[in-house]
Amino acid sequence: MNRELLQKPFEPAQIKQRKGRNGMLDYVESHTVIARLNDAFDGNWSFEIVRHDIFEERDEILVLGKLSADGV
Repeated sequence: MNRELLQKPFEPAQIKQRKGRNGMLDYVESHTVIARLNDAFDGNWSFEIVRHDIFEERDEILVLGKLSADGV
């Protein structure tokens, strides 16, 4: 595991913005996060969606996931 890479802040160009209900939201695109995880764990990681809830009245989806890496 490359802890230093995991703790490294993302470059400003990698941080995107979109309009949310309460103003602008910062986010990092999934392919950027996947590349970081692949580099830090040599591909030895997985992500599992444990549960998801749809809130139609709020136009939201809540996803609970589990990230496992290096056997943890």
